[in-house]
Amino acid sequence: MSHLLEPFFRQNGIEFSAALPYEDSLKVFPCAASRRIPAGSKTVFPLLLPYRVAAFSRRNLSLYACVRDYHQVAAEFLGGLCRELEAQYNHPFAAFSDSSPFDEVSLAHRGALGVKGENGLIINEKYGSYVFLAELVTPLPLPEYPAYHPASCPGCGACRQSCPGGALTPQGFLPQQCASFVSQKKGALTPQEQALIRRSGLVWGCDLCQESCPLNQNAALSQFPPFLKNPLERFTPQDAPRLCKEYAFGFRGPAVILRNYEILNCDSDF
Repeated sequence: MSHLLEPFFRQNGIEFSAALPYEDSLKVFPCAASRRIPAGSKTVFPLLLPYRVAAFSRRNLSLYACVRDYHQVAAEFLGGLCRELEAQYNHPFAAFSDSSPFDEVSLAHRGALGVKGENGLIINEKYGSYVFLAELVTPLPLPEYPAYHPASCPGCGACRQSCPGGALTPQGFLPQQCASFVSQKKGALTPQEQALIRRSGLVWGCDLCQESCPLNQNAALSQFPPFLKNPLERFTPQDAPRLCKEYAFGFRGPAVILRNYEILNCDSDF
């Protein structure tokens, strides 16, 4: 579904985007990031940034952590796009990704950028759920908004069955039972939490619900330029200080991921 800025986004490596009206009903979380929303905003552009750049047969990281920290990428790359658009259209633009005042999954779903899986992730037709979500917001009005028709998850239950901690339930998501959530906790872990890290098989994050999803089986590899530089297959303790400055797992500092590394006894791999 095309919109006014779709050619611009595609020229800059963003294949999937949508344009939605910035309506009063749009849910905005009261956070520091909300202060950056331009006054009088009329349009929000949900965007997908695919991050799975290789199969990584020996990786010990969640795939999203194998590429440069997407917070840094969003600030640099999307910030540059905003400056170009501001010069062209004479309206302010603001970019958000993860640290966002919006319900990013709902926006991407409303824009028909993918189905919403039972694990709460957007699953795109080309890149599967291996995508970061982002938004541009602006007072620029569009001549008309395309009609989007969000698709639905088939509800096969594969993600729920594969979750090592049983965090995906019919009643909702239980973060304390999610291996990815536990892998990011500070301090000592309980024996049950350590066992969850071992079941995930990764020193950071967990991809089991994504790997089990049938809609992900033929997911294409990303060609998004900012993520093609220096992808990381494995975390190694000797490089921890440097790696924690460049990749998303660094926001907790080296201690947390080094703890997880020890739990998995990864020293035997080298």
